[in-house]
Amino acid sequence: MIEEKRVEDSRVETVHIIRPNHLNAAGRLFGGMLMQWLDEVAGMVAKRHTRANVITASVDNLRFIHGAYKGEMVVIVGKVTYVGTTSMEVRVDTYVEHMEDGTFVLFDYKKRDTLSGNAGAVRFVYKDGEETWQMK
Repeated sequence: MIEEKRVEDSRVETVHIIRPNHLNAAGRLFGGMLMQWLDEVAGMVAKRHTRANVITASVDNLRFIHGAYKGEMVVIVGKVTYVGTTSMEVRVDTYVEHMEDGTFVLFDYKKRDTLSGNAGAVRFVYKDGEETWQMK
């Protein structure tokens, strides 16, 4: 039997305040720092969902729409949007708290067996209100 989980069961939200060591030469948040934070959140979501080790397989799309500056708070929210047989898709939304618009990134995660390193099955159905994502 496939275990059912709600999207909220694996949802992760983090908040980072931008400090001087996060800034690039132009005085904005360094893009690589944001990418690290995004990958960490996506990894936590995938690990919560599978309860196993995961690896980042790919990043679908990442666009920097607005800069973020020293003292601002960056909010990052991740959730599972698709579950396959051995992989899943994690959506990560990010925004500066005072801004109305933001961006999102899709990460593809693969479950890996700790000992062998082989791909493992992701055996869950996800339910979120009216929407359901199933193994395919």
